Amino acid sequence: MMLGRWLTQLIAVMGVANGCSSEPDRASGGHLADTPGPTAGAAGSTTSGSGTAGRGSSSGSGGGAAEAGASGGSAGAGGAEAVDGTASDSGRPDRTLQVDDASGPWIVDAPMYRPCAGNLATLGSANLRAGGATPPAFAAAYNADLNVLPGPGPMLLIFSGVNDETPASWIASFGALDATGGTSGVHFAGRHANVAFRLGAPKSILIAPTEAAFELKFSAPASDALIPVVAIELSGALASGCGSLAVSRARLLVPATAAAITFHQSTIGALMGPATEAYRGEAARAWPLELSGKANQTYAPGALSDAGNLQ
Repeated sequence: MMLGRWLTQLIAVMGVANGCSSEPDRASGGHLADTPGPTAGAAGSTTSGSGTAGRGSSSGSGGGAAEAGASGGSAGAGGAEAVDGTASDSGRPDRTLQVDDASGPWIVDAPMYRPCAGNLATLGSANLRAGGATPPAFAAAYNADLNVLPGPGPMLLIFSGVNDETPASWIASFGALDATGGTSGVHFAGRHANVAFRLGAPKSILIAPTEAAFELKFSAPASDALIPVVAIELSGALASGCGSLAVSRARLLVPATAAAITFHQSTIGALMGPATEAYRGEAARAWPLELSGKANQTYAPGALSDAGNLQ
């Protein structure tokens, strides 16, 4: 009998112990420990701009919300749509969404370009150096004279209509630069040529090979010379506000008829060597003069006002 009562009490105690172990584990203070946080507690839902969707509050992992945010394609980055990679922001257009695996989505702003004063870019060629296909002896002489030439350079470049979207207004003017005006600014010395250019985005400039008759003006303490040009080709990009033009290549043709012109204590013909370029369908009628660098803004008020100085 005593053994039977003892077994009965043992069975009862074991039943109570099993019942207690079926309750959830509780940490001190009465809070549930190590249980996943509710998905509603994720820091960034599909409308959040923080880009941290799916991170649970406190110690919760919130993993379910993170997966939902990623597959939904609209979490973070101010509501950016992942399906097309663009972000909507009416205040700052042309923004793009990029994804970095290490740091999550981030936004890159397209360059913002200021309009050019007077709808013009007025530039000097003092920092456009000869090179490329230019005969080496002439390139060295040209650059040496450029180093000591006063003023903004031997050539004035003016691009009109740079704020417009109408191709008919995109006109480039080239000619010898006269810097004798002092504080009144520079202007064209003699004739200048007008040619059409193409304006791309962002503010790229392209001129296809085009006949254009103008000159480059050198003066003391450099050589005192006018170098004739009969054609031009150019590619580059304008800076914001037209403060400069980064010229990847400007290819000018100097006619073989300029061979006897004195330049850098020699002659153009002696420095250039045999003519190599065709001009107007005839072979060996010109030399290439290739320039590159940065043409910087120069003050040239009224430079285009003399309609008689056109090609």
